[in-house]
Amino acid sequence: MTHPSRFTIVTAGKAEEDILAVDWEDGQWETLEAYLRYADELYACKLAREGVPVSLNVSYAQETGTSFRAELPDWDDVAVLLHRLRPFVLSEEHASFERTSSLLYRHLPHPMLRQSIKQHRAAYTGQAMQARIIRIAIGDTVLNSEKVLKKWLNAYEYHHDQDKRKELESLLGWLPQDFSRAIFIMLLAEKVNAILALGNLVSAVLGRQKELKFSVATPRQEAK
Repeated sequence: MTHPSRFTIVTAGKAEEDILAVDWEDGQWETLEAYLRYADELYACKLAREGVPVSLNVSYAQETGTSFRAELPDWDDVAVLLHRLRPFVLSEEHASFERTSSLLYRHLPHPMLRQSIKQHRAAYTGQAMQARIIRIAIGDTVLNSEKVLKKWLNAYEYHHDQDKRKELESLLGWLPQDFSRAIFIMLLAEKVNAILALGNLVSAVLGRQKELKFSVATPRQEAK
């Protein structure tokens, strides 16, 4: 059985609207439905709905040397956020961000949609943050990266991998714990934004919204 979807792509500055029609197989449709359901649950979480209050600062004074300061959200709120992110972050989950974004990219050939999906992926993996805000590195290791974030999640949050914990302690042991946590929470905030933005596209595919609007210069989705 196939599930047809049809929606309109409106591009600012372009007179014509594009109508995109795609047929989806049962399993693909179920993945998209699950993704949107999990995205709704994520949005119900306080930090996803209201934003993640996190910041970090590094300063230097000749008298005291380098100092690190971080502001973190309440950790109980972070725990809820981490739980809601599990279906997206764990790659083996059937509606993970990685699987769902790849599914959409393969089946939606429109150039604006594909460019938008690439942007969401860059935000999700921290690449956009590194380019737009800050790149934090120790030697050849970029701390605000998907690779190091996954080690932290597996060492402390989703699993208790002792080898990864020792590796992180060796890498980050000289930093205050709140400061390194702030790095990872900033990455999680980027993931939340990317997940919810991709959810707009999934919503259109499933027929929950009829239009996707894009700007030519910055093809970001706007829910309608």
